[in-house]
Amino acid sequence: MLQNLAQIESEFARLSLDDQIHLVERLVRTIRQRAAQPLASDADLARMASDPDIQRKLAAANDAFADAELDGLDETL
Repeated sequence: MLQNLAQIESEFARLSLDDQIHLVERLVRTIRQRAAQPLASDADLARMASDPDIQRKLAAANDAFADAELDGLDETL
């Protein structure tokens, strides 16, 4: 991986300043688009919700925090 990065940096240094700026802008745009993509689709969430293993884990988490429901906090807040 480090060797690939060094090669990319070496090639980048050979570009003109205008090309370097253009490339960096493209990379930033690509990163922003990837970061804005949803982590899971509705179909993915539906599959997860129906997965028996996930249902067991959710039930265990609910059991673990059941006492917290009795802590006297008002849910209307």
